[in-house]
Amino acid sequence: MELSPTAGATTAIDMRMTVNSTMSLDGQEAPSTPTPTMIMGMTLTVDDVTDDEITMSVTYDRVEVEGGDPTLQGLLDSMVGITGTVTTTRSGAFVDGKMDTSGVDPTLAPTMQQIDSQLANLTVPLPTEPVGAGATWEVATALDSQGFAFCNTFSYTLTSFDGDAYELAVETVQHAEPTTIEQGGASVELIEGSGSGTGTTGGRLSFPIAVSGSTDSNTSIAMAVDDGSTEQTLEMDMAIQMELSPRE
Repeated sequence: MELSPTAGATTAIDMRMTVNSTMSLDGQEAPSTPTPTMIMGMTLTVDDVTDDEITMSVTYDRVEVEGGDPTLQGLLDSMVGITGTVTTTRSGAFVDGKMDTSGVDPTLAPTMQQIDSQLANLTVPLPTEPVGAGATWEVATALDSQGFAFCNTFSYTLTSFDGDAYELAVETVQHAEPTTIEQGGASVELIEGSGSGTGTTGGRLSFPIAVSGSTDSNTSIAMAVDDGSTEQTLEMDMAIQMELSPRE
């Protein structure tokens, strides 16, 4: 299932993402503020196609928040115009991604990390050999987030394929490696981190990323934070719903 895009090919997609999180400190649940749904639009253009890799440019051209919060929308407006590049293999596996976030409000750093992660997940590592509907395969990837190492295992099932257009069912399992980092003058020990998700994704061999799909994922993290005078245990649960659709 080798990708066969043409340099200059372009598409526009919209990503709708809802994040709900809860947090507790030393067993006491902290007050949580509902996070409004974000809609992010991007255009992607195939810049170069070699025998081994495909390089695309990405431009975020739409960032909106549901609910009409003017303060939050004002922050998100700084994301419009962000550009970057994404590189995949000819079979769709993610190789590298770089986003220029120099003009983004610093308070949006966590949001940008989530978006970068979702952007990488738009790439679909396909089997290198010919397969048909019903085929299954697994791919393991590593992700570094704020100094912590996560291992993701994706299980794919090819539900339909007509020679160009494909549809996949996807299951994800995530595991974090226990580690300790120094952050803001404090020692942060990642005690445990795990997650899972299910969803669907679809695209064509004639373009190197998925253009439709939806996922529901849940992540749980437990950390011990020591600032030199006190040590506290922080636990956080996060649920993310993401929908991807081609722009009409």
